[in-house]
Amino acid sequence: MATDIGCASGTGAAALDAFFAPRLGPLIGLDYQHVYPLGGDRYLWLLQDTFIDQAGVASQLGQASFVHNAALVQRGACFSLYHRGSLTAPASFEQGDGERPLAKWFWPMGGELVNDKLTVFWVEMEKDGYEPGPGDGLGWHPRVTWTATYNSRTLARIDFRRANVSSVTPIYGYSVASQGDYTYLFGNTFEQNLAREGGWANGPHSGTAMRLARVPLGQLLAEPEFRTRDGWSPHAEDAQPISQRFWAENPMQPRWLGGQWVAVTKVDGYWGEQLVVDVAADPWGPWTTVEQRRLAPRNNDPLMNTYHAHLMPWLDSGGNLVISVSQNARDMFRDAWPRPDRYRPQFLHSPLVPARPQPIVTAPTTTPTTIATTTTTTTTTTTTGSTILITTSSSPTIATTSPTTSPISPTTTGPSTTVTVPAATTAATTTAATTTPATTTPATTTSSTTASRTATSTKTLGTPPASNSHTTSTSQS
Repeated sequence: MATDIGCASGTGAAALDAFFAPRLGPLIGLDYQHVYPLGGDRYLWLLQDTFIDQAGVASQLGQASFVHNAALVQRGACFSLYHRGSLTAPASFEQGDGERPLAKWFWPMGGELVNDKLTVFWVEMEKDGYEPGPGDGLGWHPRVTWTATYNSRTLARIDFRRANVSSVTPIYGYSVASQGDYTYLFGNTFEQNLAREGGWANGPHSGTAMRLARVPLGQLLAEPEFRTRDGWSPHAEDAQPISQRFWAENPMQPRWLGGQWVAVTKVDGYWGEQLVVDVAADPWGPWTTVEQRRLAPRNNDPLMNTYHAHLMPWLDSGGNLVISVSQNARDMFRDAWPRPDRYRPQFLHSPLVPARPQPIVTAPTTTPTTIATTTTTTTTTTTTGSTILITTSSSPTIATTSPTTSPISPTTTGPSTTVTVPAATTAATTTAATTTPATTTPATTTSSTTASRTATSTKTLGTPPASNSHTTSTSQS
């Protein structure tokens, strides 16, 4: 099923932010946007949990139909929504080898266009039999990595199979980008249930490590080789992290863009409140952080959080990066269910800073430390593969859709010093402390039976203990 949902005034951050903030026809809520070039001015957006109301009568998420994934096709600045099923009973765009809503489903990862075919990595998700405690994340986990190939013109699925590396520790294909003779598969565990790893306090968690594999250019179904400390190996067990930092997760989203490698990362995902931009001359690094800013939800709403920073595959008219960020209420069922506008992405821009190689050495810190708040200072962290310069401030600037944050000047000089970054998850810790863990109580009965089941799957997070902060560190080869 395809439904036109309108046109933005442009493809820059401000235009996209204005377009996605209100309801878009039948599309009333979405997150985890991944964007793939289809050729020319066409792009495919694959979304995670999406709420669809083709009848146009829903004012709350619980009154709409729920699908685990949906698609948008962008032509220029105009968009169409794609899903399976029917107008009255929407179904997920990709159902893999058999979806069981709220038990087994498929979420999009990275992908690449080769000739007229788009190959996308999908991760099969499995619902856990319990809900993690407050601050320990969400009650599901990745199980298997798959690949799907689509006709780029019609979106017809050509093939769906297990990936050559189908394990999820890490998911190779978490992000995908090509340069020169190779297509690179960035790997992350995407673990969202920290209770499976001993809880929030038992960090750093597996999602803090990014690994890397590669295949010959465009051959995404080929057997990959894996990045080691000083080269490549055909054996996955030889892979070493190209970046390892933060406490809960390090969800880097790299692209080859503007003639260099660029990545945006929401520090600690759901749990953090900082955005970093990194650049590199090579996909294995060294990655250099050139900007760090506080990332506030739209309207500085204290009930909301942000996650999944993702680079658009284009620069704006001024040569800036265009960055999308998912948003939700920290207690989705209580605060986003009646307010769908809280479950929509925001967009911002950032300057494109040239990359330059940096020599590095250090090991990651493995224990959380006490938060150290100071006035604005400049500190360097020397790491294995990346030296970063971070500016911290006791009064951080709130990011908007038209940010004015200046990039950080990269450096390799100075002593080896650890930079602590607060682990706070909302703009108001007093509010965050009162949130509750995910509920398994069904939603109020509505006209959509599918939506009424989604209360068991809402993205609701408690807040980690205030004493737990995390230490920034990276490991690069």
